[in-house]
Amino acid sequence: NIYKYENKLLPSTIDELIETIRYFDNSIVNNIEVLFKPSDYLISPFNNPDNFIMDEYFLNNRQEEIKKSIIDFVGLDCKIWGITGHAGTGKTLLLYDIAKTLSKNYKVGIIHCGIFNKGHEILNSKLENVSIIEAKSITKDWLNDVQIICIDEAQRIYEENLKLVLEVHNSKNYLCCIFSYDEKQILSKLELNRDIVF
Repeated sequence: NIYKYENKLLPSTIDELIETIRYFDNSIVNNIEVLFKPSDYLISPFNNPDNFIMDEYFLNNRQEEIKKSIIDFVGLDCKIWGITGHAGTGKTLLLYDIAKTLSKNYKVGIIHCGIFNKGHEILNSKLENVSIIEAKSITKDWLNDVQIICIDEAQRIYEENLKLVLEVHNSKNYLCCIFSYDEKQILSKLELNRDIVF
């Protein structure tokens, strides 16, 4: 993919790139990191909620493929999806991006199995048709009020919470349930002993 920067990243074309290159003389940049900082575009939705809401980030090609696979099958036979990968590979950004995209047509619930922060509150107040809760706050009423469930850090979910989600999922027949997890990212013996595998 080719992007241009005009106060934010925007899709571009090869023709625009070639036209831009024609304006350059013999330019030398000693430190390209000064011009492009990956951390400005590889963001955490709840650590950088304003950037996330304003679409000031990008997904890599693999993330775009996964997103398309999931979104294309919402409401069809594939009801449960898993996104897995090591820490720092963009699972959370991808999950929240999918949720934001689907919220244009569906009511989406995100269950966060980590510690809530101010960013979650900002996203909750600014994203339409998206409700984010902590895993410990899951209720049947909340589950019945959404059409799509997304679970972030799913390897940390308590067994009783997972059973409740699956019980309502089976009875209500959600359009889609998406789990994002890294089974190697365990923070305590309790999580290890739970041994929740998807």
